[in-house]
Amino acid sequence: MQRDEGSGTLAAAVTGVLLVGVAVFVVAGAETSLTRHRLAGVADVTALGAAQAIGSECERASELARLNNVVLLDCHSDGLDVLIEISAPIPEVTRRLMDLLGQRAGTFSARARAGW
Repeated sequence: MQRDEGSGTLAAAVTGVLLVGVAVFVVAGAETSLTRHRLAGVADVTALGAAQAIGSECERASELARLNNVVLLDCHSDGLDVLIEISAPIPEVTRRLMDLLGQRAGTFSARARAGW
């Protein structure tokens, strides 16, 4: 007859590790989604603000990007429209998870257009 002392402890430990792993993936996914939505909103606000600064659109876009802790990648006028592209780093939990999985973490970017 085999003894099964400690098997409940092992099962509980394995279950705990699996739950923590799932929680990390859920948090990374939520953090990523929130960052993408925030970045899209910041791109819209930056483009709208730049479009109102007639004659100094890109300077205003740069200022708004800096105030929102993002990087202005591109800004140019197309007639009465202003087109901008901004970027932000991948969130911390997602970056660490990607490092753990051996993947290179980059940045998110968003584009927006606004004008008269």
